[in-house]
Amino acid sequence: MKKINLRKYNCPISFVKAKIILDELKKNEKVLLILNNEKDTNILIKTIKEEGYKIINLVTKKKFFEIEILKK
Repeated sequence: MKKINLRKYNCPISFVKAKIILDELKKNEKVLLILNNEKDTNILIKTIKEEGYKIINLVTKKKFFEIEILKK
């Protein structure tokens, strides 16, 4: 599983980079995205669900968020 740290970016750059990463996933491949704030995380979660990806795990840390995503 790939682990991608997007904490140095804010929306919309973090969203664009995450979207590119998700589009490059193969079927049944997972990725762990690390984001730095709740707003970026919520926007990405909404898009992930709309586009048919599956959120495997969402972890809220003190200063960042981790989203484990599966491409169906």
